[in-house]
Amino acid sequence: MSRNHLLLYCRSGFESDLAAEIQEKAASAGIYGYVKTQKNSAGWRYKMLWG
Repeated sequence: MSRNHLLLYCRSGFESDLAAEIQEKAASAGIYGYVKTQKNSAGWRYKMLWG
């Protein structure tokens, strides 16, 4: 994993909620990217895109 990724964990079944929250917080800080997740995996990766 490179330096432009965040690896985050949550309770299984809450992946989409956490993904939406991190995207909102990142965007408000001027950081844009996308989420890669699998349903009920209890974790996902956020790929940050730098200008």
